[in-house]
Amino acid sequence: MVLSDAAMSNLPKNFYGTAYHPDGSPLYHNDGAWKSNQIWNDACWHRCVPKDATGLSLLDIGSAEGNYCLRFEQRGGKAHGLNFHGNGEIVVNGDTYPHLGEETDAPRYELLKSLWNADYKVIVGGFDAKGGIVPAQDRKFTIAQCLNVLEYILSPFECIDSLFGAATDRVLIATDIIYIGNTCKPSEPILQQVFRLGELLARCPWPSVFWNHHVLCDGVYWPQVFICATNPESKLPPVDPSEMWFENDITETQRFWLEKQK
Repeated sequence: MVLSDAAMSNLPKNFYGTAYHPDGSPLYHNDGAWKSNQIWNDACWHRCVPKDATGLSLLDIGSAEGNYCLRFEQRGGKAHGLNFHGNGEIVVNGDTYPHLGEETDAPRYELLKSLWNADYKVIVGGFDAKGGIVPAQDRKFTIAQCLNVLEYILSPFECIDSLFGAATDRVLIATDIIYIGNTCKPSEPILQQVFRLGELLARCPWPSVFWNHHVLCDGVYWPQVFICATNPESKLPPVDPSEMWFENDITETQRFWLEKQK
């Protein structure tokens, strides 16, 4: 699928995650601090998700266009994305949003899916006011992830509990954390919470590894954490807990696409 310049100009230009054409060239991506954070999330994800996902399933809550769903599918797995619908990424309430459970019609999602001729679906959904996952409350997935979403949710710890209720083997969480003395406040007029690392880990019933990263925010480096919790009974390959290194000029996702073309 080749889009004209006019067609591309009519699409929102900033993808929430890094996105690429099948030829490996970048589609649109965010610039600055958010791009750096996405590259870091991507590198952590690469380490936590098996290279061969055949027979595995993924639930990505706050999946945006479905970049991680697409990549999981390319690894042989079955992916299911839930993306928020309505006024902001605060909470999804089934009594409020009539399109809950329907496939999203977001143009960036439709573009990415058509470019790759992909099978994954992103459904309108997220967390309800009590922290439950909707509309996939009763389904089980090998891996459940929630990357940079908890900070916008009204009941974040209940949301963490529901992630572990939805996953059989592994849970991935990325979010803002705060250190003593850190006073950076994001400028957006939306709900944004920060957490102590200890209180996040305390909600994880499975053994966890984590990595820290700092994003420049209003002149202050804002700390982030990526947590990977694995069921002790899981047969997934173990995760390398060593320090995370990543390149700012190429993401793990882009490297993955380029290697597939060799």
